[in-house]
Amino acid sequence: MIYLKQYLFQHKGKVLLTVLLLLGQVVGTLLIPALLAELVDQGILAGNISVIWNTGVKMLAVTVLATAAAVGAAGRPAISARRSAGKCGSRWSRKVSRWRFSNLTRSASRR
Repeated sequence: MIYLKQYLFQHKGKVLLTVLLLLGQVVGTLLIPALLAELVDQGILAGNISVIWNTGVKMLAVTVLATAAAVGAAGRPAISARRSAGKCGSRWSRKVSRWRFSNLTRSASRR
């Protein structure tokens, strides 16, 4: 838990950006049913073509923005994980490169 708090504190800007992108995704997802209700009630039932077009454009814009927010919210943690794994992997690589091949074959033949 201590490591998590340290990580979150060190990367508070990235964490805040991820939370805001997730919030944008949720708001976009929740707006679609309201826009659909507006489309049906004020557009289709009333026979108003301009409301149908305007609401359709709004729905398309909300969908594109919510999708972009979802991609950004998923991408940020993936980039951070890749960087952390790269640091860990480079440490492992340095340790393994110090091993001598002859020591590895001797220990394997003893089994």
